[in-house]
Amino acid sequence: MESLVFRTLFARRFGKPEKDCDLVKDIVKRQRGDGAWSYILGGNMSDVLATEQALYVLQAPTHGARHRACPALAAPDSAR
Repeated sequence: MESLVFRTLFARRFGKPEKDCDLVKDIVKRQRGDGAWSYILGGNMSDVLATEQALYVLQAPTHGARHRACPALAAPDSAR
């Protein structure tokens, strides 16, 4: 999860909004049934650090052009 989070932050800072959005969608897709994330991509155990990292990267772009460029961030949980 850490590599995915850092790639997302890098894309957000230096890349294009579309790449940022694709990575965010990937993070959201990897959320486990208990609401947490696994440290290992595809892993089956929830991890506190991975969850904190995912939540950090998901909450950061909640305004402006980034928010409009990535509708997945604006959708309610039931619509994801």
